[in-house]
Amino acid sequence: MSVATTDSYITAHEKAVEGICKAFVAANAFILNPKNRDVVIRVLGKYLRADRSDTLDEHYKAALENAEKKPFVSMEAIASMIHLMAVSDPEVGRLKAESVVYKGIMERIDRSGFIDQLYRP
Repeated sequence: MSVATTDSYITAHEKAVEGICKAFVAANAFILNPKNRDVVIRVLGKYLRADRSDTLDEHYKAALENAEKKPFVSMEAIASMIHLMAVSDPEVGRLKAESVVYKGIMERIDRSGFIDQLYRP
C-alpha cells in the first residue's frame, strides 16, 4: 500500500492522512479474511466488470498472495522505481528511497496495535 502526497499536506492534514491509512489497512484486513471471500469476489466482479467465477477467483487468489497484513512501503521497490525513472531523468537518480518515504504515520498506527487488532479472532 502506498499513499503519495507532499510533506506540506501531511503537516497540514496529518489526522486525515492517518485516517486514510487506517482505512486502507482495515480494507486490506477485510480482503484477507477468508470469511469475506464471497463479498470480495462480488466487488471484484463489479469493478472489473467480470462475471466468470473462475477468473474472479484467480483475481482473488492473486490479491491474497500480494497483500500483506502490515502493508509498509517497500524501500526496495521505491529504490527500483527511482532507478527506472533515472533513465529518462538523471536528476531523479540522485534521490534515495529514504528521502521520499515518510513511514511515521504507518509506524504509529502499527505501534498503537490497530493492525494487530484487525486480525484477532
